Amino acid sequence: MAARAWVVGIIGLFGAWIAMTFLTGMIGTMWGVYDRLNQTGLIDRQWDQSAQNIKSVFIGLWNGYVALIVFASFIVYIVLSSMRRRPEEFYE
Repeated sequence: MAARAWVVGIIGLFGAWIAMTFLTGMIGTMWGVYDRLNQTGLIDRQWDQSAQNIKSVFIGLWNGYVALIVFASFIVYIVLSSMRRRPEEFYE
């Protein structure tokens, strides 16, 4: 039963890696479009300062905590799935 939990957990980590790669590319593209628009002068300076503050907070959270949360959830899944018993084991 624990081997199945490890296999599912590792497949889940691979899925999280794919999702994070996709999200990182999408977010980078959006900020690239925003920077391009900002260079043309179409964006107000006050709005730009607010957007840069949001960007710095988001980058701090993304770089600091997302990987930790994903890995911690992997560990919690492995532990909880390894503790679970099959229904047949209760009647032995």
